Amino acid sequence: MNVISARCYAPRHLRGCERRLSGIYLAHYAVRALLAQTAMEAALDPDRLSFSEGLFELTEMLSFALPVEPEEAAMRLPARVRHKMARHVLPPRRLRINRREIKQIYHKYKPKKRQVPPPEPFEPEEQFLDFVELLDPLAPALPVGGP
Repeated sequence: MNVISARCYAPRHLRGCERRLSGIYLAHYAVRALLAQTAMEAALDPDRLSFSEGLFELTEMLSFALPVEPEEAAMRLPARVRHKMARHVLPPRRLRINRREIKQIYHKYKPKKRQVPPPEPFEPEEQFLDFVELLDPLAPALPVGGP
């Protein structure tokens, strides 16, 4: 009976941990960038595309790309993976209904006020940008009175 030893691939030194974490961050950024590009092409909100499904489609496409010539894979496969990523659209996000409060007395959030009625729930068509004014980071200067 052959026993395959389970080998631990955890790095033994701090530098190896840093490299592994930077690789994970870089891979996450690459998938998010590909999802953003896919959302722009499909005229969708990037938050509505599923990260886990996009990662799955990308890994599946990479396994298909290994036996193909690099020039041929670079021409056809990126458009195909973006098309597959665009198929997994999530429902629009609903805004939070309840206040963010915790029942504990000593915490960074205020304790619940039992005598105050809860806020009115958001309407389904209301979006985050209806309540927030965005600032342009590339604007030359802010107005004197503020935004």
